[in-house]
Amino acid sequence: RLTDYSIKHYQTEIIEDSDGIRRILNVNATVVFNVKTYTGEELLVLEDAFSLQNNLSVVKEDYSVISSMEDVLSTFVVKDVIGKTEDTPAIKEIADINCNLSNIEVTCNDKEIVLNGEIICKVLYLTDDVTSPVSTFTSKLIFEQNIEQRNSTVDSVPVITPEINHISFGLISDSETELRISITIRGIIAEYCELSVVADIVENESDDENICDN
Repeated sequence: RLTDYSIKHYQTEIIEDSDGIRRILNVNATVVFNVKTYTGEELLVLEDAFSLQNNLSVVKEDYSVISSMEDVLSTFVVKDVIGKTEDTPAIKEIADINCNLSNIEVTCNDKEIVLNGEIICKVLYLTDDVTSPVSTFTSKLIFEQNIEQRNSTVDSVPVITPEINHISFGLISDSETELRISITIRGIIAEYCELSVVADIVENESDDENICDN
């Protein structure tokens, strides 16, 4: 079972308590849950074939199949400070920040998933420079995140999709801003086994009418 949720709407207001004093924070929120369930079914496959009365040729094909699978859903926050270069105007106000994930690598260890990657941040800001009232700069953040996953092993194969779901920032000087980037990963980890399965059986012609007569 995989459960995901998101807050679609929320509203807060301060209301009066029983004494008539406005010191209660009332919160109304709409939360949407997305629940996915799945079941497993055992299948019997034919791995070989024999006959005492016929001369058979068995054609096999090799398959790599999932022997176990587990859902992955986790959210974490990357927090760091980025800054402009000295040859650009000072920052008066941040107008917009766009962030994109790049060079993502996911590996599995015992009981954990390790996510490595980069975040490319493009910043649009206002300045006090009349000759250049709007300016931009680009910065790159490198991060590594260890995520606890109970059934993960070094043999697990991750199929993970990370996505940025929220960005917040605060200007800390005229050249730097602090970023908080919320990242959610969704997907599965799986372990595989190799099966050699009978794909076809061909009855060969034989000179003996019945090879069991002797």
